[in-house]
Amino acid sequence: MTEIYHRGRAYYRRSWNNEYEFEQFVYAVAGEIFPFLNCYKFKVDIYSEFMSRTMRADLILIDENYSRYIVVEVELITDNISHVKEQAEVFSTANYTDSMVEYLCRRNEGIDFERLHDLFTFQDPEVLVLLNDSRISNRWLDVCIDRNVHLAFLEVFKAETREPIYRYTGYVPETIDSLSISGRKSIYMNNLIIEEPSRISTNSEGKVNILDNGTIVPMMKQGEILFPLASSSIHTAEPGSSFTLSQVEGADYFQLMWNM
Repeated sequence: MTEIYHRGRAYYRRSWNNEYEFEQFVYAVAGEIFPFLNCYKFKVDIYSEFMSRTMRADLILIDENYSRYIVVEVELITDNISHVKEQAEVFSTANYTDSMVEYLCRRNEGIDFERLHDLFTFQDPEVLVLLNDSRISNRWLDVCIDRNVHLAFLEVFKAETREPIYRYTGYVPETIDSLSISGRKSIYMNNLIIEEPSRISTNSEGKVNILDNGTIVPMMKQGEILFPLASSSIHTAEPGSSFTLSQVEGADYFQLMWNM
């Protein structure tokens, strides 16, 4: 049965021998589907204390600015829905550890260990269940157990003498403004608390420059905290005051703007 026509030629829905075969195709085209996310193989055991269960994922998508990560579970629609739902629950409630960061860094070049550590530590995961066919029963909607679990479809079609084509539908991650980072002033000294510390890049010593009221303030980053070095100080805003850090293109500092 003809499924779709593309440029005057009939394409037929591709069948998969097994889940691994489909997963390999997903991995190959992930860069086209998710242009602002890097895709890595993520064959690690993920433990959820909340669920008291360990499950193994397939892939992980990590934003190029370390602003989000999405654990991807690749499935065929013939798979057990209850099992997939349980996987989604485990992945969305698990703790992502340094051993997982090390796993990814060992197998892939260019990953920033410290920023990925902060991302796993301070950001909640998203989970994407990716199916090979959009013609599903309503029971598949049960896998979306909370707002961080999403459902999407990658349908592949082929013709005898041409490269296969695909259609992606469902959840599309929104682009996050890479130049804007929020936070608040700590009640302790002049420290700043960053909401997304993984998005702050530092030098080899863990230092970062902040432009505050026309003055460059060298600061040390430890987890979600930035604290001034030596005699440097931050503007005398009240503790709890919110701010935005903006990355200045081509500069070696972030500009601090208080939300007053």
